[in-house]
Amino acid sequence: MSIPAVSDKQMNELRIIAAKGAENANLAFSRWLKEKVRLEITDVSFVPFGDIVKNVGDADRMVVSVLLRMNGDIEGNAVFVFSEESAAYLIEKVSKKNVSKLNELSTMNRSILEETGNIVGTAFLNSIVAHLDVSVSTTSPAFIYDYAAAILEMAVMEYAPVSDYALLFKTKFYEANTKIDGYFFILPSPESLSNLLEKIEGKEK
Repeated sequence: MSIPAVSDKQMNELRIIAAKGAENANLAFSRWLKEKVRLEITDVSFVPFGDIVKNVGDADRMVVSVLLRMNGDIEGNAVFVFSEESAAYLIEKVSKKNVSKLNELSTMNRSILEETGNIVGTAFLNSIVAHLDVSVSTTSPAFIYDYAAAILEMAVMEYAPVSDYALLFKTKFYEANTKIDGYFFILPSPESLSNLLEKIEGKEK
């Protein structure tokens, strides 16, 4: 499957959806951390599956991820990826306790990261639901600590036999004067992507 045929108007609408999602996620994330957070959309594009890993830098570095499975009118995966340093910072920010080893996290500390992914992911998806009048639910967040390449390949591998491209909403997070090295990806299934574009096309008429 080649890159989907997308009009300029459809791409602009996707960027509007991303911006509204980021604004909604900003508010939710700021309430969670009790400090102002800025979530910045850095890219909305169709990316070959083989290039997705490049979007988080070094594919061989260990990262922390929270994965949300999307169901309903839009199916696929929403993936939150943090550097090790940023994951530790978030845990310490919420729990007020130091973190030594991410591979030996307590259930409570894992829950903090899972809830972070759930809060931001749900806020972002709620904006898509409201904007396009679709129904989307998510599974419980899943914590993963692994190499960046392994995590993102797992998120897209089920669609590899039927598609070559994913729709990528890429974000960066900034909290006060601290840059949180985190990325949020929405990876809809090929069928959901077609439905999403049809919804946008219908909205334009």
